[in-house]
Amino acid sequence: KSTANPHHLPPTSEKEIGLTDQANHQYDISDFFTTLTDGNMPAVSFLKAPAYEDSHAGYSDPIDEQHWLVNTINAIEESQFWSSTAIVITYDDSDGWYDQVASPIVNGSDDPNEDTSMCTSVKATLGSPARNDRCGFGPRLPLLVVSPWTQQNYISDNLTDTASILTFIEDNWLGGKRLPSGSYDAISGSLDAAGGVLDFSVTPHDTPVILDPDTGEVIPVPVVDKLSPDKGTTKGGTLVTITGQDFTGATKVYFGTAAGTDLKVVSATEITVKSPKGTGTVHVSVVGPGGTSLATSAATKFFYQK
Repeated sequence: KSTANPHHLPPTSEKEIGLTDQANHQYDISDFFTTLTDGNMPAVSFLKAPAYEDSHAGYSDPIDEQHWLVNTINAIEESQFWSSTAIVITYDDSDGWYDQVASPIVNGSDDPNEDTSMCTSVKATLGSPARNDRCGFGPRLPLLVVSPWTQQNYISDNLTDTASILTFIEDNWLGGKRLPSGSYDAISGSLDAAGGVLDFSVTPHDTPVILDPDTGEVIPVPVVDKLSPDKGTTKGGTLVTITGQDFTGATKVYFGTAAGTDLKVVSATEITVKSPKGTGTVHVSVVGPGGTSLATSAATKFFYQK
């Protein structure tokens, strides 16, 4: 069925995203970030970067592309959906600019008006009957997966193509149903096949890795080394100096689940904050751009006293 939305009509509400309404499943990119925050995320979303950030020669560049990718991936990693998400990054229109190796031809074509011997020398097999003008594979393209369900720093030797993304979707949500009329999903390897880029047998890497959109470098997670004092009144209001690492840009300090007040980032290694009301012993954690500090050691304990 068509998902055309020629008049760019918005969804009737955030709750209708992913359902059939006037937007017809085609949305402004801002709607993705709205539903990412509000919690009505469809099972599958296709995102196309705004033109100025899509890295296309002539009107975009790699730094614009980096901003788009990093900001989008950071937002997803920091959302409630991260633990069950696979982000697939791929491209089109390479025209072989960055690759001197031709792809294997796995499905030929014999169109005298279009095809050279590269395609006519291989039999067309996709479709019933087989159809011309679907010679492929085309130029090789990057395909990257960012997910808790991957092997870290892993390169798969499996042969995949763009339709492998569809194959994975069809296998995971549609019971293996394939598109008609000779689509490549009929012969494409799935992303989670043995040795693939997705591996649901691994222990998931749930801790987000947040990057700087300008440099592409990892933003470190704060580390708490010491609390001074490490105790205070149950009424709250104790001024606590926290020393540690990577506090630049910190936005919150939690005493257990309660946020401290009057937060001041003195330097990358020092924070002052007033304790909230509380009882017993709690762990103190610092929230920064790179994530939340671990709150499991003796150094992070704060003791409430009457």
